[in-house]
Amino acid sequence: MDLPQCVEEFTRYYQVPQVLVESIHDVEAGWPGAKVGPNKHGDFTLGVMQVNSLWFDEKIGSDLKRYGITPEQVQHDPCTNFAMSIWLLREQYRRTGDWSRAVAQLHAGPRRWKEAIPHAHDVYRRLEQRQ
Repeated sequence: MDLPQCVEEFTRYYQVPQVLVESIHDVEAGWPGAKVGPNKHGDFTLGVMQVNSLWFDEKIGSDLKRYGITPEQVQHDPCTNFAMSIWLLREQYRRTGDWSRAVAQLHAGPRRWKEAIPHAHDVYRRLEQRQ
């Protein structure tokens, strides 16, 4: 899938390296409308960036409902999916100061990020191939 123009706009706005987002997208291999799962935790992953459904859980401090963002939008609309992914990635980086940990947290959430370290390594291997 060619990335939509909105990806460049979002990465510039949120100051996230576009090559990192492209690498995550390559590893996730999602598509518009994708809903994969449930995983061992009962979560699903949604859309082109395979956003974990746990990000809609108010128990982790999610306020996506306040912004009117729904799982269905994230699943079906590529630009909404990328916007949410890029924003979440930036927020996790802001909290941790570490892009690798931010990638792991994007994938598995702030409480289960250690489980996603191998996934973050896959993303960084892909990033090295892209550079």
